[in-house]
Amino acid sequence: MSAAEHRSGAAPAPYESPSPLRSTAVLRDTVSVFRETLAAVDHDSAAALRLRTLDGGGGRGAAAFAGEVRLFPADGWQMRACVDAAHARCGVVYGCRAPVPDLTDVNDELMFATGYRFRIGVDDLVREGCDGYLISYGDAVHACLDVVDALLAAGTSIGLIAKPTLDVPDEDTLKRLGSAPVVLLVEALEGQLGLDDRLRAWLDEHGFRGSYDCIGPGMAGQGVGETPDPARIHAALARLLDARRKPGSGPAPGPEPRLARRALSREGLLAEAARCVRLAGPEHADLPAPKTLGPLDRRLAAKLGPFRFETPFAAEVRDARLAGPQAVGFTAAGQPILETAANRIDVLGRSLSRMPAGLEQAPATARLPLACSLVDLWSPLYAHWLLEGLTRLEAWDAFTEAAGERPALIIDRDPPRWMRDSLRLMGVDPDACIQWQGGPVEVERLVICSRRRERGRVSAWALERVRERVLAGLPAAPSPGPRRIFITRADSRFRQVQNEHELLAGLAPLGFERVRLSDMPWPEQIRLFRDVEAVVAAHGAGMTNILFSTRRPMVVELFGQKVSHMNYTVGLGTGCDHRVLCCAPDGDDLRVDVAALRRLIEA
Repeated sequence: MSAAEHRSGAAPAPYESPSPLRSTAVLRDTVSVFRETLAAVDHDSAAALRLRTLDGGGGRGAAAFAGEVRLFPADGWQMRACVDAAHARCGVVYGCRAPVPDLTDVNDELMFATGYRFRIGVDDLVREGCDGYLISYGDAVHACLDVVDALLAAGTSIGLIAKPTLDVPDEDTLKRLGSAPVVLLVEALEGQLGLDDRLRAWLDEHGFRGSYDCIGPGMAGQGVGETPDPARIHAALARLLDARRKPGSGPAPGPEPRLARRALSREGLLAEAARCVRLAGPEHADLPAPKTLGPLDRRLAAKLGPFRFETPFAAEVRDARLAGPQAVGFTAAGQPILETAANRIDVLGRSLSRMPAGLEQAPATARLPLACSLVDLWSPLYAHWLLEGLTRLEAWDAFTEAAGERPALIIDRDPPRWMRDSLRLMGVDPDACIQWQGGPVEVERLVICSRRRERGRVSAWALERVRERVLAGLPAAPSPGPRRIFITRADSRFRQVQNEHELLAGLAPLGFERVRLSDMPWPEQIRLFRDVEAVVAAHGAGMTNILFSTRRPMVVELFGQKVSHMNYTVGLGTGCDHRVLCCAPDGDDLRVDVAALRRLIEA
């Protein structure tokens, strides 16, 4: 593998993301990472002799690298994985001297750290979208992601693909792009070094019928120029989207954007509902500041203070349809219903992107007279099921009482044991529920129960009802574990405590014992948390069980690279003594300052 090719010119400026959803705390230039990683993996002189430095001057086309692989990773983690995997190959790695942030996925987990393996010729799906796709490589991926975030806030769902291997087609990517309404290639390399000609040919081979364009670097005549900025990318993408609906020209050939600001909002749903049953409300919350050491992370601080929840409801929609793996709801006019996708445009866009084109209009596989669906993108996930699935059963019950008939309940196919157990303790027979098969299904009367989690905060009223129902249905038995617990994530992919042995030694004198929730049946987990007095854990789904606590325990949540407000707002909202300790990130994992943790516990 040859040495990294980098840009010349003015001193690089630090990258600043406009999105509050992505952390920019770690900024690294990929050229430095290349050199550090190569020095660590390349020990024999024979391999070192194959290195070659390119200055990025004009005139070299891709043909000059025939027989060599060309790679352009998007951040420092991917650069490290790239060199680890391909350092013995003959080829070129492009890099950037300007520091860029670590790329994170939709869950704010590092994309290219724990568990990632770089494979030559394999692209990376950074974001899913149903209205079109951006495809890029290198540091240009970050500018594209800024545009994706901005458009999503405006109601347009655009996906993003990072292509670190420049000259090798990825069949999965081309299949995805082949059915997209629009595709915009954002180049970081100019002219023949770029991908434009090859990508056009690949798309033609895969029957692409949408609209395509390409924009390149702003410095003419150089192989590596200035990356197109978000404003240029946004303008080029807007032109492509507008061309799909140009007035007076008739429909453009190929697939149409499926979302683009036409989803039925919560307000529209309430206005069009044939029947609407409202619960008590509105509910007001006022989250207090937690104990912590040092300043509170801005993403957590943003959730503090007063907040007003919307009044929960169950709305009946006539002649509706459910379709796709995530059971997206559609009106009789074919309009997607936002409330069936967690009342979030990003979730709706991802759900539609996973649905075969035209499925919502295909012949129905079944017909139901009266039904309510708990299925969505997140329903198979434990924490989301507790906070957004079980909490909706209150509205389901209210509709049943008001209408005098109970809607059939639709749940995920092959539900896990904890889902079945939780339904049973809530008074619902899981065997009487309909398991979702993908549809499309016609529903004469679709009952849609509103989410009880809004802008990252969960209704304390809804959580109290779930806790009371579950504990009332739980057979009497003592707690299976200690009153002070540390929840290990040693069996998890993300957010393991790297110095867990040191942490346990420091916590033992304070009465804490280690528990692994995956070893415990779900009812036993509930009994454990029912009686617990203190919990220490890295952020994770298991901590969501604090909602079942009756003693208002002290909870110390440990954060590394990922900072999430999910359990934090649950703890504060249900009266727990929730405390926060930000730890040193170690990729997707973390290292805990044990002395600082003890100070926080004893504060």
